[in-house]
Amino acid sequence: MNIAGGILTEPLSRLGGDITGLDCNVEMIKIATSRMQDKNVPNLRYILSAIEEYSTDNKNKYDVVVASETIEHVNEQDVFLKCCVECLKPGGSIFITTNSKSQCSKFLFITLLEDILSALPKGTHEYDMFIDIEEAKNLLRKEKCDVTFSSGIIYSPFNNRWYWIKNPYILHYGLHAIKSS
Repeated sequence: MNIAGGILTEPLSRLGGDITGLDCNVEMIKIATSRMQDKNVPNLRYILSAIEEYSTDNKNKYDVVVASETIEHVNEQDVFLKCCVECLKPGGSIFITTNSKSQCSKFLFITLLEDILSALPKGTHEYDMFIDIEEAKNLLRKEKCDVTFSSGIIYSPFNNRWYWIKNPYILHYGLHAIKSS
């Protein structure tokens, strides 16, 4: 998956569970590991691997899989989700957050943040890689998951907070699904 230097794995580890972060980028592993050395985080480990490789030896192992801001960077999204679900125990939960496949999302993440403001490196996102929420739900259902929650998400840079919104088609969405028993 993508640990983004540990910005989500560290807070998750403070909630108590054992956390395994995967990334196929050695630099991201180095950044996350160096951040971790400054803190006492015994329940967090990082592994240099893609989920497609990792899942072969780790089927039915995890209670929860989080794929946050990852699927929009993956070429074979169906294979990616299949491998994520394979790692889940029956009854386990998968949480996904990603950009909506909309013109509004394209404008914000590519035109504004990459091209105009240079807040993200050019080429970080490709619009063709954005996945529609209905397509994501269908891929999860194909893997025998029950989608229990989905909603739009919006970030406010003014107060550094995320908000759930009714419309998942505008900018960003999150969803939760449970692997069948």
